[in-house]
Amino acid sequence: PPVEFFRGLNALLDERFDEANEQLGSIAKDPSHRFYEPAQWYYALSLIMLDKEDEAVSLLNSISEGQSTYAAQAADFIDEL
Repeated sequence: PPVEFFRGLNALLDERFDEANEQLGSIAKDPSHRFYEPAQWYYALSLIMLDKEDEAVSLLNSISEGQSTYAAQAADFIDEL
């Protein structure tokens, strides 16, 4: 349900990164979920905030190589890391 995504996004904005990571991570791993692409992007951001940079870069690389609306942002973000 969409509520999971918005709970995860709210947690990220409130700097509750562990909670955001849990909520968004489950959606980011489910390509059939309605919010799969944005969840991948925000999940990657939560990984960075949790000092899991290697995992975040791997996910950002995957996003940047796909057709996601976040592909260009992901590529730019990788360059900044």
